[in-house]
Amino acid sequence: MDSIRDPGEITKSPRNLLEQPAYPLRTLATVVNPSRSSARTHGAPSDQNRETFRATQNPDTSSKSWGEQIILPKPDQTLRFIFQNIQGLPVNPTSHKHKQIGTLIKEAEADIFGIAELNLNFPAMGPAYQWTERFRNLYRNHSVHTCNKHDSSKKRILFGGTAQISSGACSHRAIESGADESGLGRWVWTLFAGRDKTRLRVISGYRPNPDRSDRPGSVYSQQERRLRSIGDDRNPRRAFIKDLQSKLESWMEQGNLIIIGMDVNDNVRTGDVNTMLRIQGLSKVHAAQHPHMTTQSTCNKNTQGIPVDGIWASPSLDCLAAGYYGYGEVLMGKTDHRAIWADFSYESALGFKPPEPVYKVPQRLTLTDPRVVRKYNKVLLQEHRRQKLGRRAFDLQAAIPNGLTTVHKQEYETLAHLDMCARKHANKKCRKLRMGYLEYSDTLKIARGAIDLWDLLHRKRNGIRASTKKIRRLMRLTGENTGLQESLQSITTKRKTAMSTYKQLKKQASKERVLFGKRLIKARAKERGTTVEAQERQLRNAFGQRKLAQRVRKLTGKQRGAPLRSVDAPNPNESGSRIECQDKHSIEEAFSAEGTRRFSQAHTTPLIQPNFVSRVGYLGELEGADQILDGTFIIPPEIDSFTAKFITQLKMEDTVRDSKPITKAISTQSYQESWKKMQPNTSSSPFGPEFVHYIAGSQDNNIAEFDATMANIPYASGYNPKTWTKFTDVLIPKKTTSSAIEKLRIIVLFHAMFNMNNKRIGRDMIANAERLNQIPWEVYGSRKRHRAIECAVNKVLTTDIARQEHRSMALCSNDAKSCFDRILHAIATICMRRVGVSRQTCLMMFGTLAQAQHYIRTNYGDSDQAYSCIEIPFQGINQGNGAGPGIWLLVSIPIINMLKAEGFGFKVRTVISKEKFSFVCYTFVDDSDVVHSLSENDMTETAEETTALVTEMQKVVDTWEGGLRASGGALVPSKSYWFLIHFIFENNEWRYAKINETPGVITIRDIPGTGRVELERLEAHEARESLGVFSAMDANQIAQAKALKEKAIKWADKVRTRRLSQAEAWFLLQYCVMKSLEYPLMATSLSKAQCETIMRPIRAAALPAIGINRHLTLTIAHGPQCYQGVGIPDLWTVQGILKLWVALKHGDAPTITGNQLRASMELHTIKIGLPGHLTQQEFSVYGHLSTKSWLTHLWEFCDDSDIQITSTTPMLKLARTDDTFLMSTFAAFGYRKKQLKQLNVCRLFCHATRISDITTGDGKRIHAKSWKGQVTDSAGTEYEWPVQGRPTKQAWDLWRAAIRSCYLTLHHEQQQLRQPLGNWIGDTPRNWQWFFSPTQDRVYQYIQKTREYNIFSIVLNRRRLRSPKYTLSSQCIQLPEDAERATTTKTGNSVVCHGSYKSKPTNKTRTTLEDHIQDNDKWAVRSIQYDENGKNVAQAIILGTAIAVCDGSYKDDFGTAAFVLQRGASKQETITGAHVTPGHPEDINPYRSELGGILAIVVIADAIASFHDIQTGTIEVGCDCESGITSIFQHAYDTPKQPQHDLIHEIRQKIAASRITWKYRHVSGHQDKHISYHMLNIWEQLNVDMDNLAKIYWTETNSLVLPFYPQATYGWNLWTGPRKLSTWDRKKLYEHAKSTEILEHWSRRRRSIPHDKIRSIDWEAGKEAIKKLGLNRSIWIPKWLGGFAAVGKVQQRNNFQDHAECPRCSEFETTEHVTLCQAPNAQREWDASMAALQVWLTKALTMPDIQKAILSRLQTIRRHDEDMTAPSYSWPGVNDLILEQDTVGWRNFLEGGILKKWAAKQQEYYTWLKRRNTGKRWVATLIKKLWEISWNMWEQRNGELKNPASPASLREHARLDASITHEYTDTTTLAKRDRRWFRRPKEILFTEALEFKQQWLELVGIARTCFARRRNTSTQAQRNLMRATFRRTPLQATTPTQNLSPTHPPQNEYVDKTTKDTATPTLRALTPTHF
Repeated sequence: MDSIRDPGEITKSPRNLLEQPAYPLRTLATVVNPSRSSARTHGAPSDQNRETFRATQNPDTSSKSWGEQIILPKPDQTLRFIFQNIQGLPVNPTSHKHKQIGTLIKEAEADIFGIAELNLNFPAMGPAYQWTERFRNLYRNHSVHTCNKHDSSKKRILFGGTAQISSGACSHRAIESGADESGLGRWVWTLFAGRDKTRLRVISGYRPNPDRSDRPGSVYSQQERRLRSIGDDRNPRRAFIKDLQSKLESWMEQGNLIIIGMDVNDNVRTGDVNTMLRIQGLSKVHAAQHPHMTTQSTCNKNTQGIPVDGIWASPSLDCLAAGYYGYGEVLMGKTDHRAIWADFSYESALGFKPPEPVYKVPQRLTLTDPRVVRKYNKVLLQEHRRQKLGRRAFDLQAAIPNGLTTVHKQEYETLAHLDMCARKHANKKCRKLRMGYLEYSDTLKIARGAIDLWDLLHRKRNGIRASTKKIRRLMRLTGENTGLQESLQSITTKRKTAMSTYKQLKKQASKERVLFGKRLIKARAKERGTTVEAQERQLRNAFGQRKLAQRVRKLTGKQRGAPLRSVDAPNPNESGSRIECQDKHSIEEAFSAEGTRRFSQAHTTPLIQPNFVSRVGYLGELEGADQILDGTFIIPPEIDSFTAKFITQLKMEDTVRDSKPITKAISTQSYQESWKKMQPNTSSSPFGPEFVHYIAGSQDNNIAEFDATMANIPYASGYNPKTWTKFTDVLIPKKTTSSAIEKLRIIVLFHAMFNMNNKRIGRDMIANAERLNQIPWEVYGSRKRHRAIECAVNKVLTTDIARQEHRSMALCSNDAKSCFDRILHAIATICMRRVGVSRQTCLMMFGTLAQAQHYIRTNYGDSDQAYSCIEIPFQGINQGNGAGPGIWLLVSIPIINMLKAEGFGFKVRTVISKEKFSFVCYTFVDDSDVVHSLSENDMTETAEETTALVTEMQKVVDTWEGGLRASGGALVPSKSYWFLIHFIFENNEWRYAKINETPGVITIRDIPGTGRVELERLEAHEARESLGVFSAMDANQIAQAKALKEKAIKWADKVRTRRLSQAEAWFLLQYCVMKSLEYPLMATSLSKAQCETIMRPIRAAALPAIGINRHLTLTIAHGPQCYQGVGIPDLWTVQGILKLWVALKHGDAPTITGNQLRASMELHTIKIGLPGHLTQQEFSVYGHLSTKSWLTHLWEFCDDSDIQITSTTPMLKLARTDDTFLMSTFAAFGYRKKQLKQLNVCRLFCHATRISDITTGDGKRIHAKSWKGQVTDSAGTEYEWPVQGRPTKQAWDLWRAAIRSCYLTLHHEQQQLRQPLGNWIGDTPRNWQWFFSPTQDRVYQYIQKTREYNIFSIVLNRRRLRSPKYTLSSQCIQLPEDAERATTTKTGNSVVCHGSYKSKPTNKTRTTLEDHIQDNDKWAVRSIQYDENGKNVAQAIILGTAIAVCDGSYKDDFGTAAFVLQRGASKQETITGAHVTPGHPEDINPYRSELGGILAIVVIADAIASFHDIQTGTIEVGCDCESGITSIFQHAYDTPKQPQHDLIHEIRQKIAASRITWKYRHVSGHQDKHISYHMLNIWEQLNVDMDNLAKIYWTETNSLVLPFYPQATYGWNLWTGPRKLSTWDRKKLYEHAKSTEILEHWSRRRRSIPHDKIRSIDWEAGKEAIKKLGLNRSIWIPKWLGGFAAVGKVQQRNNFQDHAECPRCSEFETTEHVTLCQAPNAQREWDASMAALQVWLTKALTMPDIQKAILSRLQTIRRHDEDMTAPSYSWPGVNDLILEQDTVGWRNFLEGGILKKWAAKQQEYYTWLKRRNTGKRWVATLIKKLWEISWNMWEQRNGELKNPASPASLREHARLDASITHEYTDTTTLAKRDRRWFRRPKEILFTEALEFKQQWLELVGIARTCFARRRNTSTQAQRNLMRATFRRTPLQATTPTQNLSPTHPPQNEYVDKTTKDTATPTLRALTPTHF
């Protein structure tokens, strides 16, 4: 029957269905779902005019498809859109319906699948139930989903919601997606990008049905509730139309094409939705496609043939076909709606058909299974042997010395081709790909094979042909060797059994996979000759890292970047315009043009011009390269001066020329070792074998030998194989998301073997350069142990030193343009040869690069054509080159040396030790900062200084840029900037000069080199990002804090918008955002407030995500888990700890960082003028005296955290007896803050640190100059003083007043000291000028330049003056013996002497061997015996026959060591000794004892060398500690992370400084247990002797010696309180730093714990207990103990409920009440938990007295019994222990607050029982069991909340029933449409669930509010009308007449036909916009 067409419908001409392409139809499996009869029409309003439909639907035809049949496979150029109301997804994400949806999308080839009615409440479900987890197996899709986000329901079912899935090629065009902005889940959309900025927006929506069931949970009721709650009284169906109309208008204004699929629950042909869409210009697709076909319903509940689901589209979209599926044809029996579909042409939708992306084929060869590797190597080796590839390769290699001919080269190409074919064949044969639905295991494979076997045998027995070969193979697989002899009946039976077995195994496929993995690990262990545990650990780490990366990408949205699908490139046909390249051909053309441009950038630089190339060559292969290396190259006159200087610096140094060159041979062993380190998934060129093939081959010696030979032939000969010259280029985005081709990075994929050779070159040449000291210390990139962040620290320390010295400096930060792509091959060759790389090796690399053919890889596959150079070879080393970073490093060396040769750089002289060092820059790959300051002689405080500095800095920048350009590079002016730092002293303060106060300009050449560009100059307070750090010259942290806060906010937003599990949220917090925030912290000095600002958004998002209230106390949130905190890292503490690492690593290291640290530390020492280490001073008192710096911030952190750093920098010392330090004295007299700072400024101006610096030589008075504020000749002469401006008069007045009150007598005029000073202490400073000879009565002045003395004789006077005058009389070269240090005042040629004092000698006479041992080292030789001061051993050292052996002894956290030194095998002339191992008992172990013995040997040997003046000698050390020998003598460097690093570093430094040559050997220990002592060699005998001696010494000292910590001679050390750390332990440092704060918090929180007892609790045991808990429990513990668990008190406080009643007993509920609740259910749970505890106590062999005490005391607190009976137990000490625990509290005991003494007491019992159990483990487990009691009580309490029959639930029901009864008393204050909620008797409502009642009450409350608001509005409108009528004035708000008429609605307004208005016509006229 024909249907009546809607006259307003936009239609197309009829289409003949027979004209469709005659593709074979492939329909999905169909199950017809018979239509259900219904009393009403689903989706049609009750007042629908059904007469407009001529015919009703035939039930038989309604279940069939309608319209055109869907064509499969999908025709080309077709975009297919399918839409269906699925009527809900199952809660279970693994249900079959999800698979059906995936099958539909795959088999129907749907590009876009729209879904209505998800019916799931995603916010109420866990992460495993979220949308992404449900459809994660859909291949390459883009999806979006939504639901009602405003509903508070906790149920997992929530009606409504929409989704959309895009797949296939179309999904790659999706650029944006979103959902209904109202949050009601009404629609979702996806925006697709087409050609020429075409945009297609596809929308899927669901419009609710009118609610006739009066259910608050219906979609209609949900939306109505939300709209009314925000003051919107519109009908939800009308609101849907209006809101969608608004969005459509907006989208169409943007030029979007529209496709929209919806379930409108209305007639899609005549309903109001269609009317609105028709007015918007959208056509109804199915009606337009089939205008003459009879309509059919799309919901089988509809019996009237009314379609309620439809697809609409923009008219310009060409619809090719459209139709309906039959009922149940897709989702069988799961929905009563049809799936509807429409096909559109890609040309009309996107402007083109998106090319199908090409995906990588899964790799057959896998390294995780040794069987696969063996099979691969076996097949490959067979092929190699068949073609004799190995022999042919070896013959070819033998020809290298004579040079490779053309025949040889052709043979190499043949071998490479045959090898490639063999590897492809072996790869194909090594295994089958298994990518099935089930996880693979060998048992599952055998079970499946059994089914196949019996199937084949069944066919064979029935006479059907079957492969006998396959049957035999299956028989071998399954072990059924008699299969061919089985009868048909037996075969049938076994076939059924096999199928049954397979079904059972399928159910436990995961378990079988685990077992298979264990078998695989055993096989790997056997194959590799290692243990199963080692292989398991290795695999676990590998899979863990992979899983870690997957989770990071998934949770952060950082998916692995694929090749680009489109790029924005310049238009080659129109200059200045750009085009978007989207197809394969256009992208490749743009790529080729960009690649050619990039690799040709260096063609305009000076050293690639013809004159130079003709002499040197493009590859540096000509004679000119040798001349440059020899220094004999004649530089052409046309070359600029900077290039000439660069060439000069390329000369090879003699140390390199004289050293052994880098080998050109690749041995098989080194080849195998190299491939072991490679990752199998590393990308390489497709023209050769992949990395995984070479890695697998390296495991077979024969294949590895062949591969090593094939790699060595080009490496040693310089040959360039043809397959190596085929590169594949990939474009990837940098940090930005821009698709502009210039902003993308070109990564080149090389042949795997070629790149492996490059990696070898890079590794060897850098190692050789390091060995020969050819790398400047300024270079940080591409070097081991040189991190980028440490380079950033260098920059910060430089600005600190300048600020501390108030020194002017300039710094230019610059960025090299495409550094890897511009390096000239010839220059790179020369630089590599300069450090020992052979000429042939360089030719191998650069010859290949010069001949390169660049193929292009895009998202659509690899190109067929390559681009290459035309005339001049492409330059650059390409990103992806294994030697690239190393080559850039070597090229930068001559540039840095250019600057050094010119004398540029930042020059430092330390103020106390007076050591000098300088540097010119900091570089990390292409990020460089050049820095310069004037020399000491040029420094002034005038404007001329800055002018000179600008002039010199211009030269620095020009030299740097000139050297870079000479190498082929260039600077980017737009990314470069500079600072000019100058200081001005005003009002006792230093400030930075502004730009207008220090004018200056620096320019550089532009990139082409044709002009100059002015560099941007920044103020001192401005910061730019460099190496990931924002550094301002004035050390402000504003920019850095802002950047980190933005990062924190961005992360917090991601966490808030994702549904994360507790584990995922914790992982993201700890390993993503915190690691990201940590990176710059080594170089920053963020304040506590700034750190808190950064962490605030992180906590606000992370705490709720891990299940904790966001208002949790900060102390608990950041507290360590060992102290029962949550463990969220505190940024301030982490920052301080990372800075401690820098100090510990570089403290005494010969690095830029180390030198600057020491220089800054010495400046701080001078600045504050105090003795001792910086961190030992009180920061609160003295911190403001020091200049703001990196070290100042570290000092503040250490002071705050009770951490100290002891450094090796020199300390301030007193100069005289009775001397004092000025600043400590001032502070002691009460001077603080501003006054102390003013006094410090005066002190610095006077160059004084002690009172002796400002007193006269006789030590009795203040020097007149110092009193007046002038510098004396004798003040601070041993130091270099920083520049200090003159203080104000007010400051000098304070200075004199302070000196008077602190030091002087009451006689003010003479400035006489109350306590005169005595003798001078220590040696006289070198530059001390004045001396006095009492016997000669003469004054001597030391002249430092001539090293002579001026002699001043006394001027005779009639009376002897107190300060006699002396005049210059003569000169001498030596002082008299009685000369004393004096002070004078010089006037012309005369001086006035203020007195002198004699010096106290400090040199001690060293007469014994022990006198030559430093005080710091005397602990190591505490007990020592020797004869004749070790004379015989000294002779043996000189002769090289001395040997030394040591051994250690350890027991009960106490260690000793013994040592012996002797001459050869003679035991008669020995030096023996022993000592106690230093350190904390927790650090003492056998390893440390052994190290202590080695240290003692080094100490005594150096003392022997010093005493006997040995200049050269040798000693051999033997020890049975192999790891100690390795760490000391074999490792290239030591690191603070090493165990016992303090001793290792001390030993290594002493050995490095020793004049003795040290040898070592490992001695087998305790050999006397197996072999007779006399049969042992001398080394083993001495080891036995020392072992016995160490044990004897242990017995003598273990009860006498307390832990001690000797001061180290080398290295910086960390102290946590009184304890010195022996090794770096970041976790322990954090725990210590946060311990005081959190323990004080627990002391306050748990009020019964006395403050002095808080550290007596066994927190370490609690830490171990935490480890035994899962993440959920470990996070719950601090929440519980901190009082933030969701108990009644907390819920009421947070307004989550209006009461604080216990759900079990109605009392006021706190966390304490939960465990002590007296409700019957609670009592039963308590009894069960206590019974379980008693069982465990008995099983753990707990002391009976302890067991009784614990159980009884816990029962006492349960009974609230405060009067505890006095304990009376028999075991000694138990009663005292219980009483002590009583003071702490047994409630705290239950919460884990157990005293440390419990472990010791239980250990006594275990010892008595002679059991090996430990008290520590017992306590840790006890704490866990006690926490389980609280957890069980908590879980039982929560169960009561969910129990509908629980007292809490009954009370809530009663409360809600009362509210419902109250609402039923008055229905007059409701609108008519809202009175439907009262249709049912209230008694029926009383039977509903709690959530139903709450929603009902909410709806009724909102309805009353709306009615009241409407009534008020109506009343006001009537009043306005009356006023206007009687006053004859117009209405204040007039509306057009047509808008006031109810019969003439506005053009774009739609009246919902399904819901009648309840307001009167008059009211509607008065308030037309109300609805």
